Amino acid sequence: MLYLLLVVLVGCAVIPGGEALNKVCSVFGDPHIVTFDGLKYKFDGACNYVLAMDCVDLAWIIYGHFTPCGTGTCLEDISVFYEKNGVLDAVLIGRGWVINHLGSKVPYKQGADFQIGNIAFTFDGLYLRSTLWGSGIALVFDGAMGLQIELDTQYNAANSTCGICGNNDGVVENEATQLRDIGNDLEGSGLSGLDAFIFQWKVDRGEYCANPATVDFDRR
Repeated sequence: MLYLLLVVLVGCAVIPGGEALNKVCSVFGDPHIVTFDGLKYKFDGACNYVLAMDCVDLAWIIYGHFTPCGTGTCLEDISVFYEKNGVLDAVLIGRGWVINHLGSKVPYKQGADFQIGNIAFTFDGLYLRSTLWGSGIALVFDGAMGLQIELDTQYNAANSTCGICGNNDGVVENEATQLRDIGNDLEGSGLSGLDAFIFQWKVDRGEYCANPATVDFDRR
């Protein structure tokens, strides 16, 4: 049943209620990534990665933590940081729709709308939806390992986003062309292509992650 829900969430690109989405990056499986511009790929890197971030104003950033599962790796939790009007809000969203804020689990009930700072939440029993107020960004999480990051039309400008979800410029072939990175030095790494692209967004300050991540590339 969960697999079918993931297919509905990712393959049809709809949210509960059947509403059409704007630009969407999907993360699912072990893991498969579909970028905002439609590039499809998978990798087996157990580590933290920048999924997507505001590449212009640096107002928000979304991290994904991937851990081993089966023969690959799967999304285990998501960290969201959002700064609005000088106030920084941060939440950790884990499997089972668990939300942590300031080191504590946040209690909530199905059907209730609630807010943590400038991040609004709603849970319908299947999907936890998080909206960064005033940013045009929303996340839809299935409580297991499937995530969609939605972009409002204000993010239709080229290179407005960074991360392994791509640059959102409408061109599928140039996802590695981004305005900035997080400082991972490719020199001497021997990496190229998609391996290099993923490496640029790896958050591995302790250098414990495998390098390179195994990549299976498919643009169909």
